[in-house]
Amino acid sequence: MDQDDLQALWLSYMQKNPYIRWVKENGEIKPQNGTAHGDQQIQSDSDGTHFLILKNGQRREIILADEVCGVVLREWSTFKPQHKRPFIPYLFRQYAGFSHRDIEFIIAEYKKSKKAAKGKARDMASGNLLPDDEHSERVLGLAPPTENSVPSGATLLSHSLNTNTGLPEAQSDAHYLNFQNSATSQDATTTAPTPTISRSNNYTMAQTPATPATVNDDPMAQHDALLAQDLPNLISHFTNAEGKTVLYEHFEHIKDALRFGRAPAIHIPAGLPHASESVSLEACDLIVADETHASRILQGPREALYGKVLLIRSSADELPQPDSLAKMVDAFSEIVTANEMLGKEGNPGGIKIDVQDMTQDWGKRNTTSRPLSEVLEQLKDGTPWAPDREPPLNLLNIASGRNISIEPQFLTTYGVFGIINKITRLYQIKKGGTLGKAIPFEFEACRNFQIFGQKLTSSLWHKDSMGFGTWVRCMFGKKVWPVMANMTEDDWKGFTTLGTTWKPRDQSVPLIVLHPGDVLVMLPGNHNVHAPITLEDCHMAGGMFWDTRCMGKILEHIKAQLEYDSISNEDVPASLKDILSYLRILVTMYPWNFAVEDGDAAELIDQIDEVLATKSKKRKRARRN
Repeated sequence: MDQDDLQALWLSYMQKNPYIRWVKENGEIKPQNGTAHGDQQIQSDSDGTHFLILKNGQRREIILADEVCGVVLREWSTFKPQHKRPFIPYLFRQYAGFSHRDIEFIIAEYKKSKKAAKGKARDMASGNLLPDDEHSERVLGLAPPTENSVPSGATLLSHSLNTNTGLPEAQSDAHYLNFQNSATSQDATTTAPTPTISRSNNYTMAQTPATPATVNDDPMAQHDALLAQDLPNLISHFTNAEGKTVLYEHFEHIKDALRFGRAPAIHIPAGLPHASESVSLEACDLIVADETHASRILQGPREALYGKVLLIRSSADELPQPDSLAKMVDAFSEIVTANEMLGKEGNPGGIKIDVQDMTQDWGKRNTTSRPLSEVLEQLKDGTPWAPDREPPLNLLNIASGRNISIEPQFLTTYGVFGIINKITRLYQIKKGGTLGKAIPFEFEACRNFQIFGQKLTSSLWHKDSMGFGTWVRCMFGKKVWPVMANMTEDDWKGFTTLGTTWKPRDQSVPLIVLHPGDVLVMLPGNHNVHAPITLEDCHMAGGMFWDTRCMGKILEHIKAQLEYDSISNEDVPASLKDILSYLRILVTMYPWNFAVEDGDAAELIDQIDEVLATKSKKRKRARRN
């Protein structure tokens, strides 16, 4: 396939996927849907090049719709991996006229044609492994989501899954997922009273996954439906039961959501659909916006966002390629098969994955490592199951690399969110004495994660470690996110005392429902105490970040975590003392970047150091005794 063929594919794709691209009509440059917005200025140079003038005075070259493919391919061919700037953001800084989805489509088609031309199509069923760890990269979120891992029409080496793997299209997920749940149990063999759930025997992966949400959807109506239908329907799938296991504790939490939960007060910025029906920014719990409006809000005064949670939605033209349970099963199957084929060179004990063990008694450690092959069979198993014997799976800490295509844009746009990068550089200079090869640093590793939960899994009340802000993108499925971004003094005291067993007041917690494509952002500096509930089998990818504008509050939250072990489900990094010393350097060097005085930051860091020293002494005494 040559560039002319790719151009033909692009023109066909462009017709099927209308988007506000730029065209030239009667000598005038304008968006396809009409004239430019009032705040958009167009400038033309003498050589015929046209530029979009931004509010800050920057110029971006306008690429006409039929020229997009050629420009993307030209830039891709000269773009070097060692560039610090990722490819898509790099293009957006240079040009106007295309979307993330456009670029991903063109590059995916180019890569397919290149592989075919070189005869490097790979087929897992024939036993060939992907070179350069490409399968692992796709699982870790590094490879483009539209790229095929086996030849078109081939089937994966999996005895219970037969999925055609041709070029993914939006409607192709229609044959993937089918969990038909019923409130009537099909498994009544147990004698002890248990919560009962049933899955149908015909697990054919044939039901269309939940539709991705866009800014055109009405979030107020979606949250009303959650409380009136979705959550009560979920709870109807199990009955009251007594028990002392983690499973029952989680089911009690899910049932309790109808008591403590309420619909969030939602603010939608002016200019977006349903904005007139929403509340003011000051009165809201939740801000629902697209990437552009979200970035503007986050660039504004940080004080206006205390106690707020942000939900970012794409426009209908920019939705990412849909994910699915079948694709995740495929990826896990490839890892298991690859390890088996490596034989002695592979991991003889098999690949392990962290799973929440809901059979443990309350109060005991409930995370265990299980063989991925065993977990894979449970994911693919279509037989009815009863949670007391085979509880729903909650997979934790799935390995994840950075995937900028799913990150919120504000993380790479504003320097206030880049402090973790600066601390990491200081660590590597101190430990390695060089800016060369990177030295692994656990603090940096926490920036990205993946989690997967089957229907009816949940997490009990906690806040994320280290005062982090957290973003999570719903890749597929549906999740309910009960979250208290800001807490009263009494609520905070109750939570720090009771930890996971804390009971919120009636109607005090906003319940936020997440659909595929949604990005939830809990901002650093807020309390962000949350306890998610899985409505449908759900995969989420996300990361953590700091904001220099609220560093004082972040340090206070770190101190609280050290003083009250039960408020977080993660430990502080072993390198916390190093992290704080590097932070002290940055606050001293660049005080204007931090919303905390040098002396105040130093005092907070000293207090944390004292708590660390006290805890260290207690551990040493305990070991001696």
